[in-house]
Amino acid sequence: MNKIIGLIVLSLLAFGSFSCQKDYSLDSYQVVNPTPTTPTPLAIGTLKDANGNCQNIAINGNYTQGTALTASNYITVTVNFASAGKYRIYSNTVNGYSFSTDSAITTSTGTQTIKLQGYGTPIKAEADNFTVSFLNISCPFTVVSASVPYVSTETDYFPMTVGSYWTYDTIKNARQKDTVRFSVTNQTQTIGIQPYKLAISNNKDTEFYRKDYQGHYFRYFNLLSNFGLAFEYMILDDTRPIGYTWKTSNQSIVGTYKGTPINATAYLQCTIISENQPLTVNGYTFDSVIHVQEQFLLQGDPTPPFGNFDAYYAKKVGLIQYNLPDAPSPINYSVRSWYIQ
Repeated sequence: MNKIIGLIVLSLLAFGSFSCQKDYSLDSYQVVNPTPTTPTPLAIGTLKDANGNCQNIAINGNYTQGTALTASNYITVTVNFASAGKYRIYSNTVNGYSFSTDSAITTSTGTQTIKLQGYGTPIKAEADNFTVSFLNISCPFTVVSASVPYVSTETDYFPMTVGSYWTYDTIKNARQKDTVRFSVTNQTQTIGIQPYKLAISNNKDTEFYRKDYQGHYFRYFNLLSNFGLAFEYMILDDTRPIGYTWKTSNQSIVGTYKGTPINATAYLQCTIISENQPLTVNGYTFDSVIHVQEQFLLQGDPTPPFGNFDAYYAKKVGLIQYNLPDAPSPINYSVRSWYIQ
């Protein structure tokens, strides 16, 4: 009997709940037509300058085999926008990672610097050649992923152990960007009476260095051998104070440059500008850096015709930056990765 009464009460409650609901109909609503939206146009622009050259592409962050990219891994590209609108700029995928913008909108025209975030994980330690694209324009750039972040067994300012290497980002003529790696070989060459270590690049360029393990470091300079100029000079003396200056003996230059005969006497002068200073290069902060300024001078003329060469040496690493900013063809070398055997 109790079950029957319960069913009856439940039925009444259910019926009452429906009967108490308000009766709605389509007549109770007002239909509003949505305001039509105008689609955002595509931005028009280019990655190149007025002369058709690819503009600057800057690489940020450290790239290591097997380490996933983070917010610090990105590139910036220079874009000339001819019209405002939405755009997307992206690279191809190389060695497991890539760079891109999400779909973005520019509201102005002209030259702008755009950030492309990096995604993925470098699979191998190598120099990765990318192409960045915007509309139908593409430009190349190179990122070096390292296998070992930092290992050092030598403690001076220019390690020369066989197997050590340094990878540099290079910029020539303010536009030509590249990556070059110099490695210390097991080959030596006697110049005068001194044995020099041979360092060779992936482009087959050669450099000759030696040190006396008493704070003096030397280079054999033969890049102007076409003018009869090839000589040894001290690139660094880490025992001397700021302001210390030294120079080579006078050297004769005989030859022709761009059709103009040259017959002059020149020398190289070096000065310690600063010591024990921090310097950040490609995201690494080095301490105890020595800055040496080199000047190639003609006899009787105090103005260096090629501008000042600025070299920066870090303890346990070596040459970390080399600039020639004031020359007709500026040059910049910035260390990207290194390994000291």
